[in-house]
Amino acid sequence: MFRKYFSVCFLVLLFTGCSKDNPKDVAQKFLSASARMDYAEAKKYATPSTAKLLDMLSAASDLTPDSVKKRMEASFEIVKEYKRSDTLAIVLYHLKNSDTDQTLNVVKRDGKWLVNVSKEEFNSKELDVPVEEEDMEPDTTAKGV
Repeated sequence: MFRKYFSVCFLVLLFTGCSKDNPKDVAQKFLSASARMDYAEAKKYATPSTAKLLDMLSAASDLTPDSVKKRMEASFEIVKEYKRSDTLAIVLYHLKNSDTDQTLNVVKRDGKWLVNVSKEEFNSKELDVPVEEEDMEPDTTAKGV
């Protein structure tokens, strides 16, 4: 009986102890999925209101050229996590080719850390996608060209 109880407790501790459900890891997974434009995956780490914003991005992702998608994949680095309370943290991350760091709010809902981006934050975020000169095509529709 004791052996069975010990085995069950060990398995529960093993699975709960090994899961990385902290603000920094959730932000990393969210940003990585978003950078790959895998919005279905990113929604796993988002609040319901943020998931709605991701749905809008998903609808527009078909219009994004593959060359831009490729450059976005590794375009950020987590800098630091600031825990404000037991249910709120702010994760600071740096976009490649940007002079400023960005923040991401992570909230704890029903015991799970989730990224929370408001519509206002979403509209004000920099969308720094590095543009290289060879990717730019001349505008052949402009007069005088």
